[in-house]
Amino acid sequence: PPRSTLFPYTTLFRSKAANAQLKVGDIHRRLGDFQAALAAYQRSLELFQQDFSEEKTLTIATLYNEIGRIYRHLDQLSESRTAHETARKLLEAAIAQNQDQSDLRFELARTCFLNARQFRPEQIQNEKGRLTGKRLSPDQNPNAAQLQQAIDILEQLIATDQTRPEY
Repeated sequence: PPRSTLFPYTTLFRSKAANAQLKVGDIHRRLGDFQAALAAYQRSLELFQQDFSEEKTLTIATLYNEIGRIYRHLDQLSESRTAHETARKLLEAAIAQNQDQSDLRFELARTCFLNARQFRPEQIQNEKGRLTGKRLSPDQNPNAAQLQQAIDILEQLIATDQTRPEY
């Protein structure tokens, strides 16, 4: 058959493969095999991005957040922060187009929380992103604004829909 008639099947196959890789990544993460989880999540992300559409924004942002979580487990804090920041930008752009997308807003709250969690007040990173033994006072916490943003988003979601238990 002509290549043009195979396109829908190629897209469908790529979507199913991307979802399968996402699930494989989840399994590896739960088993504590973070290197394998990272590889699976990255393959999934690559496949989803080949056929990017607005409907996939939530999935792609969630993948960036999962990649960020894996990097955090691997003590690669700079890469983790970059992944969460990419998720945040994607979500904010999509939300700017339509404020009523509660799933995107919930993932944005999760993104803010995960990014803020990168760094606890008692930890300071050296220039290579590794933790040192120095302590910060709570008022020096650079992530307080991210935590507050997550709380604000969740409070707005609760106010608009109290039937969702995950809020």
